[in-house]
Amino acid sequence: MDQYIRMAGSELARRNGLGFGQLLSLAGSHLSPSNARFRGQLLDLSQRPGALQAFWDQNGLRSAGSAVEDKYQDAVLWHLHAAGALLKYEQAGTGSGSQSALLQEAYAAQANLVKSVLLALNRDESNWMVETVKAITVDLRSTAIRADDDLIAQRRKPVNRDEAGRTLMEAFKACSDRNPLETTKRLGCLHVANQLLKLYFNLNNFQQSINLIKNVKAGGNVLSLDHFPVSHVVTFRFFHGRVLLLEGNYLEAEKELGLALDRCHRNCISHRRLILLYLIPVRLLLGRIPQAALLSKYRLAQFVDIVTAVRQGNIRLLNSALATHQAFFIKRGIYLVLEKLQLLCMRTLFKKVHAILNDAKLPVSAFVTALNWMGIDADMDEAECLLATLISEKRIKGYIAHQRNILVLSKNQPFPPLTL
Repeated sequence: MDQYIRMAGSELARRNGLGFGQLLSLAGSHLSPSNARFRGQLLDLSQRPGALQAFWDQNGLRSAGSAVEDKYQDAVLWHLHAAGALLKYEQAGTGSGSQSALLQEAYAAQANLVKSVLLALNRDESNWMVETVKAITVDLRSTAIRADDDLIAQRRKPVNRDEAGRTLMEAFKACSDRNPLETTKRLGCLHVANQLLKLYFNLNNFQQSINLIKNVKAGGNVLSLDHFPVSHVVTFRFFHGRVLLLEGNYLEAEKELGLALDRCHRNCISHRRLILLYLIPVRLLLGRIPQAALLSKYRLAQFVDIVTAVRQGNIRLLNSALATHQAFFIKRGIYLVLEKLQLLCMRTLFKKVHAILNDAKLPVSAFVTALNWMGIDADMDEAECLLATLISEKRIKGYIAHQRNILVLSKNQPFPPLTL
């Protein structure tokens, strides 16, 4: 414990935000299982009421031989409270009644830690603490979600994520200055925004996500995305793409998700797979069929039959695949997008009807037969309605001669390239 205190004082003296942040991180090396001595000392102090506070009052944080300001003392002490609560949680037996209280205690301490650091950040004209803010806001989000998940499991009202969202927004605002690049705190904006987006998506708070993305993009006039780490930009573009997907803006969603995939490191397989989960449905709507090797490499077997169905115009296979993997697609929020592929399958099916009959004037009854063959119980009126929809969406060029029950196709690209 003494060594930890000396290290924290040293990082403060050097104004090393990255080093100080690592010492305030719940994922820091000082809390790793290999550091049994520190963990044991902290656990012992945390288990005895008032012992940690008494220890801190006696020892405290010192920098260059002098006691440091209260805001930094408070930050480190709150970190030890949060870490101590989680160590006690680990030690408590499964199903122990104290476990829930410990998770709530850990979140409360983490929230107080962030507020202490933000107080220091707001009073400092320099930006050395931005890296510290990055470290502690990750822990704020994760502890809030963990504490709320526990409350939900007990059928109690979850309150931590909403509070964490407000605190993270305070951090975002604290970083949103207009200082020169050398001293701007805006270098932390994108990271904090990403933590907020992760939290908002966990809460299914769609509108807040939209508002935040607008704020980030408006800040681009001051500091463009090029100034941020690639990993932060990839994360932001991923969530921006998902928001656009929910809005139904598929062209822009494809652009953002595509940029996220292009910038994501080739070795980050799990991250690339997550991006592809949302990019593949959008590209399928645009008629861009992924290769089987891609689906295999990123373990996306759920899309195999869907891709085959779109390629063949096999509506029966598409509906079967959607039913089989319904829970998987709904959980990831892409089921409704994939349902839109039914119309694309019908376009491919009707294109095959045109190829077989090889005529610009096709009886609607031929489409009824094709639909029935695919297991769709459609009559003439329903077939005409589907054709009218395809024509209105410019997926087929032509018109319906209702009196003669005939589809008259354009001689120039009757099935034009897909657009959205």
